[in-house]
Amino acid sequence: MSEEVLSADIVVIGAGIAGLSVAYHAVRRGYSVVVLDRGLSGTTQSATGLIAPRSDYLLEDLPLVAESASACLLLQKLFPDLIRMTPFVIPIGPNMPYPRRVIEGLIAYYEMLTSRMLARPPYQFISGTHLSDLEPALRPGYFTGAFVVHELAVDAAMLLGVLRRNISGAGAAIVPVGPVFEAHVGGRTVQALHVTGSRTGTMIKIRGRSRPLSIVNATGPWLAETARQFGIDLDIRLYRGTQMLVPGVPFRNNIISFSPDDGKYVIHLRHGQTLQVGPTNIAAGSHPIGGYDRREIEYLRNALRELTGKTIPGYEHAKVGWRVKLPGGIDRNRPVFWHHAKDGITNLHSFHPGKLSLALAGASELLNLMSNKHAGRIFSIDGHDPGNRQTYYGVRLASGIRTGAHVLKFLISGKA
Repeated sequence: MSEEVLSADIVVIGAGIAGLSVAYHAVRRGYSVVVLDRGLSGTTQSATGLIAPRSDYLLEDLPLVAESASACLLLQKLFPDLIRMTPFVIPIGPNMPYPRRVIEGLIAYYEMLTSRMLARPPYQFISGTHLSDLEPALRPGYFTGAFVVHELAVDAAMLLGVLRRNISGAGAAIVPVGPVFEAHVGGRTVQALHVTGSRTGTMIKIRGRSRPLSIVNATGPWLAETARQFGIDLDIRLYRGTQMLVPGVPFRNNIISFSPDDGKYVIHLRHGQTLQVGPTNIAAGSHPIGGYDRREIEYLRNALRELTGKTIPGYEHAKVGWRVKLPGGIDRNRPVFWHHAKDGITNLHSFHPGKLSLALAGASELLNLMSNKHAGRIFSIDGHDPGNRQTYYGVRLASGIRTGAHVLKFLISGKA
């Protein structure tokens, strides 16, 4: 077998949004970077494309709403041709999680928090008659009205493509490799990585350029499996998000509805003549094995049937993505770092961005951490921190109290 030797400051394992975001910032800070692309279809390829700060975080993690808006603004500035402000219709029906005025209070408070950074048209309430004219494919007479809101959206595949071109153009090497590598550890430091090129079959040996390598595990749902190749057990949980693509649904607008099965939101996103419906959110253990469950498709079909009043005869295909949660079901939606010095390897970090819109902001914070520049760490959390559970519930309680106060003010005065 032929051999090739590469030298780098940072090796990033994974070429999804997390890995490419780390590489994007690293090359701009002057680091020599190698990205190992295992060719796996992970979370980014199955993203909904909605990158909004998300009003549903108001009751869960209020500080994250403003920080997410800042992260979305960064994306919009970096990729103005890809990130677009997109209208969504939220029909008001029997499956709304709260009364109409409470929903309106939440939307008003959300826009007050985020519109300082994100220029968007203000929300509108429209009557049932206006909704029927705007969206005639909806079930006649079923919805009493709707809110029209504007959120940022992106084609995730196009974003990955632009990031890859920018990173390669800045001098980083993106190397297609197989799933297995060999880590050569000396003391508490990985001295070199040996991988096999998936296209050439060449043995590639990667060493530090002028000091030991810094290695970032950014493999999304394969975080635990990758860590295990370094002899580390990473305790995470995966949740599967399935989306189906339905041809021929004549919606004129993107729609956010609430499932008749459990009341959770479902996004109906138009792609030409095809409608993307999803995602589900199903506990799936700790390994990204297998595809979707037929019950997930039925769940999505029920959501679409609720909107149209008609049975959907079929779908084009489905795509599956994975979300990472911390032990105990903690779902912070924030970037998470693991510095594996606590596990015996000083130059290895694992990184999960929480959600697509936070990947670049989280990657910048990770590089600050790796270079001992702690200033600027705002919302990322330590995956090793045993206090995460207490912090999680504390943030939820404080967010609920503050948001509830603003909604009550809106109900009384009409202003958030």
